[in-house]
Amino acid sequence: MPGAMSTHAVGSKPDRSFNDHPDISQAKQLLDTMEAVFTAGNLPNPFFAPHEGKNGVTSRYNGRDLINFGSFSYLGLATDPRVIDAAKAAIDTYGTSVSASRIVAGQIPLYEELEQELAAIYNVDDAVITPSGYSTNSALIGFLLGPGDLAICDSLVHSSAVSGTRWS
Repeated sequence: MPGAMSTHAVGSKPDRSFNDHPDISQAKQLLDTMEAVFTAGNLPNPFFAPHEGKNGVTSRYNGRDLINFGSFSYLGLATDPRVIDAAKAAIDTYGTSVSASRIVAGQIPLYEELEQELAAIYNVDDAVITPSGYSTNSALIGFLLGPGDLAICDSLVHSSAVSGTRWS
């Protein structure tokens, strides 16, 4: 089948491994060089350094508040007391897990409420929250691409992107 990706049988050894990719080799060399610099300068390696307290747009490390460039708290909501209180209330009401995506484990009222809120914000009839990042990528790419469109995926693209291009 033209354009089909090669696959390997379970237990077979692939022709190449992830570590063979030039960018991965280059990243490993860079990390080794950085580790040598930390060691030579008697400096602590900042990677995987434990944070103290709440982790948001700033983090406390070794008693100092630092800007956290790795934070997903883009609006500072991760440490906002209103968000924390709402999360605690949601845990009291719904527990700490829905067990699986709603397509498998059923729906809690929050899904529909959020979809209605999103639809109202964007002034559309309805909105859909997908059950996983994989299905989000696959569906979005599948719907955006159409006949005559070309999708070019490199060797490290997530399989969800490949699925989306196949569905289009």
